[in-house]
Amino acid sequence: IKNTVQLAEKIEYIPFETGKYHMPEFDIPPEFSSPGEYLKHLVEEGIKSKMAFTEEVRERINYELSVISRMGFEGYFLIINDIVKSAREMGIFVGPGRGSAAGSLVLYALGITEINPLEHNLIFERFLNPERISMPDIDIDFEDTRRKEVIDYIREKYGENRVAQICSFNVLKAKAVIRDVGRVMNYDNSDINKIAKLIDADTLEQALEKSEELKSFINSREDLKTLFDIAQKLEGLTRHHGIHASGIVITPDDLTEHIPLATGGDNGDRREVKTQYEMNILEKLGFLKVDILGLNTLSVIRKTLEYIKEPIDLALLDKNDPAVYKLLSEGDTIGVFQLEEAGARSILRKFKPSNFSEIVFVLALIRPGPLQVIDLESLIRKKQGIERVRYPHPVLEEILKETYGYPIFQEQAMLIANKLCGFSFGKADILRKAMGKKDMEIMISLREDFISGAVENGLDKETAEQVFADISTFASYAFNKSHSTVYGEISFRTAYLKAHYPIEFLAATMTSEIGKTDKLKRYILDAQRHGITVTPPDINRSGFEFIPEEGKILYGLGAIKNVGESAVISIIKEREANGKFRDFEDFLERCMGQKVNKRVVESLIKAGAFEKMDSNRRKLLYILNNSKIKGKKSPQKGLFQKEGEKIDVEPPSEDELRNYEQESLGFYFLTHPMKSYQHLIGSVLVSSYHLEDYPDDKFVICGGTIISSQKKKSKNGGQYYELVLEDLEGSYRVTMSETRGDTYRDILIKTNSIAVKGRVSRFGNKVGVRAEEVYKIEDIPAILKRAFLIIDVEEMDDKQLEKAHEIISSFKGSLPLFLLFRRREEQLKLKSLTKVKFDKDLIDTFTREIGEGKLRFVF
Repeated sequence: IKNTVQLAEKIEYIPFETGKYHMPEFDIPPEFSSPGEYLKHLVEEGIKSKMAFTEEVRERINYELSVISRMGFEGYFLIINDIVKSAREMGIFVGPGRGSAAGSLVLYALGITEINPLEHNLIFERFLNPERISMPDIDIDFEDTRRKEVIDYIREKYGENRVAQICSFNVLKAKAVIRDVGRVMNYDNSDINKIAKLIDADTLEQALEKSEELKSFINSREDLKTLFDIAQKLEGLTRHHGIHASGIVITPDDLTEHIPLATGGDNGDRREVKTQYEMNILEKLGFLKVDILGLNTLSVIRKTLEYIKEPIDLALLDKNDPAVYKLLSEGDTIGVFQLEEAGARSILRKFKPSNFSEIVFVLALIRPGPLQVIDLESLIRKKQGIERVRYPHPVLEEILKETYGYPIFQEQAMLIANKLCGFSFGKADILRKAMGKKDMEIMISLREDFISGAVENGLDKETAEQVFADISTFASYAFNKSHSTVYGEISFRTAYLKAHYPIEFLAATMTSEIGKTDKLKRYILDAQRHGITVTPPDINRSGFEFIPEEGKILYGLGAIKNVGESAVISIIKEREANGKFRDFEDFLERCMGQKVNKRVVESLIKAGAFEKMDSNRRKLLYILNNSKIKGKKSPQKGLFQKEGEKIDVEPPSEDELRNYEQESLGFYFLTHPMKSYQHLIGSVLVSSYHLEDYPDDKFVICGGTIISSQKKKSKNGGQYYELVLEDLEGSYRVTMSETRGDTYRDILIKTNSIAVKGRVSRFGNKVGVRAEEVYKIEDIPAILKRAFLIIDVEEMDDKQLEKAHEIISSFKGSLPLFLLFRRREEQLKLKSLTKVKFDKDLIDTFTREIGEGKLRFVF
């Protein structure tokens, strides 16, 4: 410490120079006199290829170019244009845009963004404010598998000594600081874990205020008080530095002339150069920062198009494609960009978007903030025309009509300030930013201008004050419409591919998540829900990736646990060089070695990769464990010492096959226990897929295979049971009180798959069930009491009703049948004279002919 202080005292203080930009020079063609002239040429040529050069377009282009020129950013735009253009020339997929940059017509003309801001009423000043000079921020998405190539191009273009990735500083947060301090001071792990589990806030101080149990535990011992006190002093300090997820800096000359550097990347590459200044400091110092982001969805899109093998121009898709809106309205969006989580799917099924603007709206709506202030059910009624939307002024109707009266976009707040109050867009952007950051000083200074401007335009003072209050409330949650629009474009493209090319799209999606078991399982279940067969891995046909093949998806060898890419490449090379493997012995002789070792082969066997050679997996495991073959270089060519020795091994049981799949794939694939009860899902049991559609506390009956079961301690000191159930469409959490759990303990211990009756409950952003009753799933048909035929008046026609009656009449039984007529939010229940029996064939026929979930049974 003494030496550090002495060194610090010798350092000469050099103040940071701000307010000046250090831009790298961009080489322009000799026929142009300046970067501004070249930029204008590129913009005018680009815009002519996209739209008519009308007076409106000319005015907007000239205005934007004048602002860019006045701020001195022509070179920046040329640099970004070159990066995007070069990436496309290398065949790298580039996103249609990101963030507020989509509000620039200049960027659209250059092809950096793919959304026309005039068509979507996007505001340039949200991107570049002439009244608040700061470096523009043009973030770019590239397919994640090729992001490094883009960075390499930039290094090659400007020089290794002028390009570096930006560092990030990771601070000691509440739980991490407790764990770090506890570890260094040799506290017992059980104490550290208990404190960490009780922390349910952003800071230790907030956690202590929030949890009486935490406070009581800390105060129970002096050593715990000491631990907590030290942790609070260290909280918020820098823990370590890494590399920013996307930021790189480009300097006009050698990096070392301006910026302190460090080596060492997050990936362990000691040669990776990064800045020691973090992003905000670099921006203040005026250095060019470029965000090169890797987006997995772009890799999925590219892979899908490779599988389709026919040219599709995604920028020219019909935005009125009914297949896309059908898919969205059904919430069939697993794999669709930004819309695949359960909450988004539920909102889509209720909201039913019918045009592109409504997709943009939904992307803003599904974030947690807006739903805290928007009544979703009221919004749906307004969309359906049941509830009237009221506007205090015609200008507000013009601005808020697309979002049913809610100022959900930041640009709407700017438009209100501009059109209703006479603010310039630059001033409106300052207000928008102040509201978003709750900067009361700026808000107060602009409030009077807002109200007086609104009054001048015909609003009474009280209403003007209310409008200001309303947009102030929404400002903290409001979303950037430019960003929502360009991301809506990606959502539309992925929805289009799923609607029209589901096999290729889902195969590409599976490939993109090949090492992530939970996500992979979700996409395989979704494929199966669509009737798409995912065939087991085949050692003679499978590649590393999932491949669409003859209307099915062939399982990728790369998705098998403990196999690895190098082993798969080795197997494929051998297969391509010397032909398919004749049998298991031939495979062992040709492939066994350093890369394809015993562990690899065992996983391949358990995953069913040799099923077409020999379906007895236990036998193949026995051969592997007793074989003398060591691979190509081994002199041993027979399986066993004795020639012609007969191998007689019992085939695996159903339970063993399930265990094999769990070990090698990470989930049940062909042997899921719920397959025997598939007819119950949708007819008796609410599926995990549709559970999100139900509000909290709604009574439901669900079922599934028990994936995990444990007894836990609650925050108030009591105990409860927590289970994870999995059906054929996903998994969800089930909780029950200790008393109820003890009552059904025998069923929970001895039964593989169960049904639970309980109430919907949300745990954070996940939906689950608080169980009140538990049943063996095989007992369900015997305890059913009645049946319901659900008739959606606006969807089911007379022909379908006749068909439904015909099917039901063929399965007469003892269960009373009720007719449930539904129209939007209204429903009418009538008891019919027909009695029906619960039958698997009835469910299958009804689902096929009438639709899923139209005939339901309850107990």
